[in-house]
Amino acid sequence: MSLLVVDASVAAKWFVNEEFTEEAVRLYESEERFDAPEYLLLEMDSIFAKRIRRRELTRAEVDRARILLREGQTTFHPVAPIQDMAFELAVETRCTVYDCLYLALAILLGGQVVTADRKCYSALARGPYAGQVVWIQHV
Repeated sequence: MSLLVVDASVAAKWFVNEEFTEEAVRLYESEERFDAPEYLLLEMDSIFAKRIRRRELTRAEVDRARILLREGQTTFHPVAPIQDMAFELAVETRCTVYDCLYLALAILLGGQVVTADRKCYSALARGPYAGQVVWIQHV
């Protein structure tokens, strides 16, 4: 398996039951190592805060999930060194700069972004970066 850069659409499913949770958990339980921009932690905190407000997760569950995420099998990379590349990719691909942080990291590390974000996947899968993105069900 190639090096995998995991995005928030996949990481969220490690802790929240949604569509494709089974696939995301199976990937997580495979003990594969993952890479991600540090931005993933902000995205996850936003997801967790929303789930607490909706009463879908308790504060204790979120506190535990935040620890697992930070101490788990994901290596986090600073955003500053990839920010300009992410911007250029966003202009080129019409994806968000945020989504392109994952793509930029995958390109630099020689890996693939694994995602469950249909919009991002569709935009990338039909362009020059198709080899850099993989759908959660195809990992």
